[in-house]
Amino acid sequence: MTPSEARLLDAILRRYSQSNILSVKSEAEQQCLWNVQCLLEKHGDQPVWPSIDDAIAELTPEKT
Repeated sequence: MTPSEARLLDAILRRYSQSNILSVKSEAEQQCLWNVQCLLEKHGDQPVWPSIDDAIAELTPEKT
């Protein structure tokens, strides 16, 4: 991940954490997300990665 990709991804995630709305504000942000998706595809499906159901279960907060 390049420093520019990291910066834009951070901006997208910070905006989401403040508004609870996931949105893309520019072509640069869209390209950044595509680039990150390509990185995940390149390194995805690793044997150590959990299934999507296991990942959701692990990351879903417990209700108290």
